[in-house]
Amino acid sequence: MQKLYKSVDDIDFFVAGITERPVSGGLLGWTFLCVVGDQFARLKKGDRFFYDLGGQPGSFKEPQLQQIRESSWARVLCDNSNMQAVQPLAFRQTNSRFNEPVPCQSPSIPRPDWSFWRGESAGK
Repeated sequence: MQKLYKSVDDIDFFVAGITERPVSGGLLGWTFLCVVGDQFARLKKGDRFFYDLGGQPGSFKEPQLQQIRESSWARVLCDNSNMQAVQPLAFRQTNSRFNEPVPCQSPSIPRPDWSFWRGESAGK
């Protein structure tokens, strides 16, 4: 870029962002990581229905949030499909001995404790 432009002020933001070297293990460079992170934070904090914002009508209680946070994509897959086994880190490939598929009943894929919702009705 230094050879193409007289000044850094002349570089298009998007072009510079997509040509930036990605951080280790990532798809984006530092500039776009900051932009995406900032955008997500603004969307989350500006959405009064975002699941973990408290103090709103219908907000989850802290014990309920803890159960949600301990859940995983692997658990969602097991509970909503005919899968018998899945890797605990479901978004990651199974190319390592640390993320081999395990049965859906395995403690490696914990189930939420729904008792924290007992006594509540939908829409409250």
